[in-house]
Amino acid sequence: TNILKNSLLISGIRESEILTGVEVSYLEPRNHSRRELVRIDDPTAISELNSIENVKSIDLPGCDRRSQAMRFGQYLLASSKYVRRKATFKTPAEGMTSTIGDVIAVSQRIGGIAWGYGGRVFANATTATGNVILEHFTSPAITGSVITGNTKPIALRVINRETERVELYICNNTYSSVSSSNVNAGIDIIELTVQKVYKPQTRTFASFSNFTSNNVPVKGDIWSLGEVDPSNYYTNTNDKLFKIVNVERDTDELVTITATEYVSNVYTDSDSIISYVPVKYTDTANPLIPPPAPILKVIPRPIKNLDGSVQYDLEIYASTDTTGYPISIATEMELAKPSEIVLAQGIS
Repeated sequence: TNILKNSLLISGIRESEILTGVEVSYLEPRNHSRRELVRIDDPTAISELNSIENVKSIDLPGCDRRSQAMRFGQYLLASSKYVRRKATFKTPAEGMTSTIGDVIAVSQRIGGIAWGYGGRVFANATTATGNVILEHFTSPAITGSVITGNTKPIALRVINRETERVELYICNNTYSSVSSSNVNAGIDIIELTVQKVYKPQTRTFASFSNFTSNNVPVKGDIWSLGEVDPSNYYTNTNDKLFKIVNVERDTDELVTITATEYVSNVYTDSDSIISYVPVKYTDTANPLIPPPAPILKVIPRPIKNLDGSVQYDLEIYASTDTTGYPISIATEMELAKPSEIVLAQGIS
């Protein structure tokens, strides 16, 4: 919602940047403070890169334990393997409140990338209820199936613009349509009822009855909406978490933020290979885009009969390149026969 138009850039990493192994050098006090070397390899990454190794050697001056050196190597392997996206965008001067290392939520919904729905709170909520009215900006518009047809609980993240307080809620899978006059289909202003609230102290969702003066959403607050896994709120579809790595301000008082994908498993304190299953995002599709044409390959097979005559059998292979076209399609074939048979006359 507060990302300036045409300023968001999503990029990835090169295949050559993916590490298959790490060599960590450290001082071992149990061996007369001699320098020792720890090697950690990821066999899965090696197989995915066709057995081409990419090993990085690093030196840890302050490390004096083998287990610590191994965990740092695990972090580097997991970071290069799972942190694949980088986001760069511009915001107004309010972006200066963010610092390097902060984890931010990016919500957008365009073709090929769908990170929840987003917008601003339409009207001040009251402390007597748990209802909140949301105004949705991006395309496509919210439909009833987004709320009622969910497979996981509906998560609502609200960011207060005055106090910068961030609240994460779970809403009922019922809704009230306030307005749909500004969209061709769907809902642009919707009212939801909050059911649970996330408690950072216990890292669990607790029952919720009504807003308080500290967390009541007011008009203009920023929100994002989507599904969430209550056991791991880092993997959700209401927004995408990024960690800020750079903040710059230009002469026009616009702030450029550069952030890398935030994957909580990368920071797991583990002595084994860190594994991570990324959440599946539902891509938005434009139904007006024509489907790709099938690629047909016809191979004639001549066959000689016992009476000396020759007939042809045809082998037909059909394939379709559906890259970037998410709608399921299939090729239908029909056999056409002439209404009458014409015999070729020989010429002598």
